[in-house]
Amino acid sequence: MTDSQFKFYPYLLLISAIILLSFGVSYADLIEPKLPERHFITSVTKEELPTLPLLTNPDLPDREGVEITKLKVHSAAKVMEQYDSNVFLANSDRNFDFITVLSPSVGFDAKLGDNRLSADYEISQYLYGIWHDQDHLDQRVRVAGEAKLTDYKLAINDEFNIFTDRAANENSLRLMEKNNDFKADLSAQFNKFGFDTGYINKLRTYASKDLMMGNLTYADRDRMDQSVYATLSYRFWPKTYLILENDLGYINYYETSQFPDSFYEDVLFGIRGEWTSKTVVNLRIGERYQHYDKSNIISSKPYIGPIVKGGLEYSCTKNDKILLILERADYESTYATNNYYTMNFISTDYKHKFGDKLSSDLFAYYQLDLYPTQTTENGVTAKRYDNIFGGGVSLRYDIRKWLSIELRYDLRDRLSRFDIFNFIDNIIMLRGTIGF
Repeated sequence: MTDSQFKFYPYLLLISAIILLSFGVSYADLIEPKLPERHFITSVTKEELPTLPLLTNPDLPDREGVEITKLKVHSAAKVMEQYDSNVFLANSDRNFDFITVLSPSVGFDAKLGDNRLSADYEISQYLYGIWHDQDHLDQRVRVAGEAKLTDYKLAINDEFNIFTDRAANENSLRLMEKNNDFKADLSAQFNKFGFDTGYINKLRTYASKDLMMGNLTYADRDRMDQSVYATLSYRFWPKTYLILENDLGYINYYETSQFPDSFYEDVLFGIRGEWTSKTVVNLRIGERYQHYDKSNIISSKPYIGPIVKGGLEYSCTKNDKILLILERADYESTYATNNYYTMNFISTDYKHKFGDKLSSDLFAYYQLDLYPTQTTENGVTAKRYDNIFGGGVSLRYDIRKWLSIELRYDLRDRLSRFDIFNFIDNIIMLRGTIGF
């Protein structure tokens, strides 16, 4: 590593030290924290991992569960019929299919004084009517706990997913992924000042031995992303806070040294809270510096650039709500020799309630993915970029607290610098959910 590679690093490190010392937390404790005995956003008030009560179900928002002493038990069964116009997300020779999805789930929410513990499990079986070799089973396990410690609150969350999603893959491949997201957060609020600090561990693994480059497989892309963060907040309005955040992270490809590990640091400023009686905002804007180790086959270009995350929610009336989401960030890439890509994302969502039982959702989004390293496809050498357009509409009828039905349409369209990555896909789904 040369001095020129780290010309911005001392300044970011100084900012980090100021923030951490303001919390009275040592730098060493955050690098090796002492763990306690933990494209889509639907609300600007949600964090990356769900907050308590964890067992909410968007298809049965008013379900009550069954109380057994201090334990509340939930369960649901969801059946979905789906038409997919382009199962393989191909640029040409598109193939359609009718897919049946069966999704049972069960969980609990326990109150222990001022503390809470929740967990749930969901399994989704995808059955293809024509392309039977595409059948797969997705699973999700979530656990969350919250403890109040006098002036502090400790929240622990963990979510484990086994899934396959062709649309989430840069090369439109249906690969099974096994991912785990763990978060431990300690927070407190003192009059106008508040803070929270914590540890996040993200594990990304690919259950595939398919070759992706030379003798390297997708499984060699398995990685662990560990980070610590600290946030200082100041309440300058009755329900609105100014935010200063600092994140430090390290990404390790533990299966092989062929893929470069990296260190990153984020410094963000933002605003969070109820700006007006009708507007909720949670928006942070800042800068990231990410340095990659040297690799003989994968690009080691650093990322130095702006990052944005969050949005705002505006309630026009008690039955109408508009949601705006913005994000700019760099993500680890599995495409060719690129080590990352930069995602620029904006979405808008209009929700309307037709009384107590009927509701609609009209949404649209645009995403631009930019790759830093040139590659060659079909004789064309250039830096890849993807324009992704999407949108749709849904209509849900809550027949009872324990029964709902939804009709939904989704459109996805990707226009890439390389034609082989272009696709357009239409999805129509009818979903019914029953539970308690």
